[in-house]
Amino acid sequence: HLKLYKWSKNMFKFYRDFFETWLMEVRSSGFKKVYTAIQKNDEKLIKFECMFGFEIDTDLGDIIIMSRST
Repeated sequence: HLKLYKWSKNMFKFYRDFFETWLMEVRSSGFKKVYTAIQKNDEKLIKFECMFGFEIDTDLGDIIIMSRST
């Protein structure tokens, strides 16, 4: 979970690097994909997730499941 109130290019780089390090840990544990579930009407969050490589996987009406390969 992430609560971020101020966004900048430097913050993006910091969290992207953090996320990539985390993905390496997940991959080394044997997981091939990671998932997130978010509200379909939250366009800013969808855009945010896409910035980190997530793609829409499943549409469940009000909620979408997004996934990314590790």
